[in-house]
Amino acid sequence: MPYRDLEKRKAYSKAYRKVNKDIIKAQKKAYYEANKDRVKARVKAYRESNKEKIKAHQKLYRESNKEKIHIKNKSHYEANKEQYFARRNKRRALKIPALLPTTDDKLIQNLYKQRAEMTEKHGEEYHVDHIIPLSIGGAHHQDNMRVITAKENLEKRDKYIPELGGVWADNDLARETKKKLGIK
Repeated sequence: MPYRDLEKRKAYSKAYRKVNKDIIKAQKKAYYEANKDRVKARVKAYRESNKEKIKAHQKLYRESNKEKIHIKNKSHYEANKEQYFARRNKRRALKIPALLPTTDDKLIQNLYKQRAEMTEKHGEEYHVDHIIPLSIGGAHHQDNMRVITAKENLEKRDKYIPELGGVWADNDLARETKKKLGIK
């Protein structure tokens, strides 16, 4: 039904979309599935030709929604603390390099979850400790990590305690420290 009045046309379209929301959603999904490459190419071309416009829009959004973004980020951080801690330590281990081929990220994330559960259960802060500290050549490996109280971890700092065991990294720092300590 063609309308000459723009406002009537807009109102008609809005009402039509509201009533046929599920049908339109299914049609869009079917089109996307049938034309994935074409849609991706069109989106990529649009982004390439409108980089500055998109950048300006994102900046404006961030500036006008600072508080909303801060609250969202803070709640995401609180809900995913263990993952943040695990990622931070993994980045640190990559810099040194202290990762071993047998490092299992899932097991390490489980240690961080265990830390959070123990903190909540006991009402005392717990940390995930590297038995052989990364700073002296320890590996970022599940067999070189344990959950201990924050107090114990802060007292231990970067000390090497042979009785605890642990796993050394395969890097120059580890070789140098082992040489100083007389470990083969």
